[in-house]
Amino acid sequence: MVDMFKAVPEVVRSATERSSSVLAIAREAMEARLPEGMAEAVGRNKPPRVSGPGILVSDVFYPVRTLTADDTEVLLHFLQDGLSEESRRLRFMSPMPTVSPAAAAWLASRDNYERVALAALDPADTTVVIAVVEYASVSDGPPEVAVAVADAFQGKGIGSNLLRMLATMSLAAGEPVWRCDVLADNDGPLRLLATVGTVELGGVTGGVRSVTVQLDPERLLGTTVVI
Repeated sequence: MVDMFKAVPEVVRSATERSSSVLAIAREAMEARLPEGMAEAVGRNKPPRVSGPGILVSDVFYPVRTLTADDTEVLLHFLQDGLSEESRRLRFMSPMPTVSPAAAAWLASRDNYERVALAALDPADTTVVIAVVEYASVSDGPPEVAVAVADAFQGKGIGSNLLRMLATMSLAAGEPVWRCDVLADNDGPLRLLATVGTVELGGVTGGVRSVTVQLDPERLLGTTVVI
């Protein structure tokens, strides 16, 4: 597999062949997300101070970083306190009244190559994780993905924007197809996945539906879709 981080520039070039300027397309995408009049103001004023990558959602910049084994406690707090019991049931497809430190440690253990997790952070306190998208390579098929957004931050478009970032990295790594499992009665993940590609529904076993997603570079730039 191609390194997901080193290959990102290549997929950006391939996804923007219609233009000679990647910066122009990036600016157009950003301006499309801004309310009327604000795009002009961005051109006049200095850009906001940011310390690294992130996503702009409804005029709010959410820092984004990868998770590692050192983030076990941070992830445990997100899973236990950020997600309600119902949100945990939907994410893990089974009841989870509490989250064990061992489970959080396993989820946080990422090599940023075959197992990657991107975390969006609370702008008011960047030690707090508010959303996580996960990617894991498997030996017998497309990589598997999962997404979870803290209850207090759901419905803002954070999950879909974070998923777009992961999709760009996946395309750069030469992985244009994803697979994921969702509860058959949970349509939320299907709407999220549709923001990055074409969703194909598979069979249902034990109440769990198998889903594949053909990533579409055209959907990775453009206006924010609030989910």
